[in-house]
Amino acid sequence: MPAQLQPPTQPPVSILMVDDARSERVLLRQAIYDVRRNLRLFEAATPKEARDVFRRYGLDLVFLDVELAGSSGLELLRHFRMADPCVPIVMVTHHSTQDVVVQSLREGAFGFIVKPYNLNKLKEIFTKFERRTAAESLAV
Repeated sequence: MPAQLQPPTQPPVSILMVDDARSERVLLRQAIYDVRRNLRLFEAATPKEARDVFRRYGLDLVFLDVELAGSSGLELLRHFRMADPCVPIVMVTHHSTQDVVVQSLREGAFGFIVKPYNLNKLKEIFTKFERRTAAESLAV
């Protein structure tokens, strides 16, 4: 009897979570693992740590808090978009004012999610990410 073929193993998705509150990073990590497996998760509490991780590792996706201690997530979004405009950046916040959402999207954010984390919204983000990744691989 022939052996069953195993589906090709996809490489892990590398994700950076940027939030100055450790408890928020823990909650986001748990929510992401509830939605998606086969991940490499990196965490950063400061913009400097985030820039270092972004520069060092080939990231596939970033979750970036809008409000960071002593800095703006929007400033870091601009930095990331200049460094590598292909990496999708999802903005995260407690307060979803229309101005912040519009400004984030104008600055090139891939998506927006409001705390507390909604698993359906995270699933939508990962579905959008996977479609984009599939489209990019077909274009190559």
